[in-house]
Amino acid sequence: MADRLPHAAIDLVVSPLNSGWGELLPWVRRVYVVDFPAYRATRKGRLSKLRIVPDLGWLALRLLRSRYDAAIDLRTAHGDWRGKLVTFLSRARRRIGGTGNGTWMLTDIVPDKAMHQGDVLLERLRALLPDLEPSFDHIVNVSRTSPGGPVRHILLHPGAGVPSKKWPAENWVELASELRHRTGSVSFQFIGGKGDADDIRSLCESAHLPMKSQIIAQSLREALEQIAKCDLLVGLDSAAPHLAALVGTPCVTIFSAANEPARWRALGRNDILHYPVPCSPCRLANCKLLTHLCMESITVRQVLAALDAALARTPVPLAPGPQ
Repeated sequence: MADRLPHAAIDLVVSPLNSGWGELLPWVRRVYVVDFPAYRATRKGRLSKLRIVPDLGWLALRLLRSRYDAAIDLRTAHGDWRGKLVTFLSRARRRIGGTGNGTWMLTDIVPDKAMHQGDVLLERLRALLPDLEPSFDHIVNVSRTSPGGPVRHILLHPGAGVPSKKWPAENWVELASELRHRTGSVSFQFIGGKGDADDIRSLCESAHLPMKSQIIAQSLREALEQIAKCDLLVGLDSAAPHLAALVGTPCVTIFSAANEPARWRALGRNDILHYPVPCSPCRLANCKLLTHLCMESITVRQVLAALDAALARTPVPLAPGPQ
């Protein structure tokens, strides 16, 4: 979109969890942060319902001053009115969004006909630019770097926003132990954000791994830079595979039954491991069954096979010859 409108001023309104995108997206002029109550059910210290009113007033004043030509709601949760409210507060001449609650705040309603969330977003952007085509070139100010040699480096990302998306801890420990036996052909580290630090520390202690096996990224930029330097990421249905797609790093994603892979999978070179169960998609934060069948049924052996297949498709850089 920025390529099609090179002189446009593009601003973002995001949650605090996404505030770091401002420094990573070269085409963004300004980032506004708003924290809706209960934005995430697992987040502590949420604003009260009364606190959000002055924050929205502050946001509205700043949006009004920019006199936007268009405001586009990119939230894909059906019936979610929060993004529509932000477009309404901007008072833009065109306010574009999807179906569901709050459509009276929009000027353009785009039915979500596509399955994948990326195609849904593209449909809404095409309401403004009809012949728009997706491009991953120069989206972020972080570029993929070529791995350094024959030892393939793998990042393991065990974090997910809700428990229903997590793979059993003992499986991560077993996977780490199996990879540890491959010294000389692969190296690996666990990676996560500040909220994953305790879980990663526990996994490394259980697997008897040294401190250097842990990477706790302090920012989105640091996470992207680490992912851009590795040969492969193994992660869950979380932000990590999507970050890998942005920098062109291959990924193996262990997908729970909480969401449909066809809709929510990351793009790019991404191999999905998914065990179908009758209750899928449940969209629950916590599994209500006695056993978390959808994730417990995905074995370490299956992950290793997917990992090996993904690495086999990525050639090892040749060592430079004599000069």
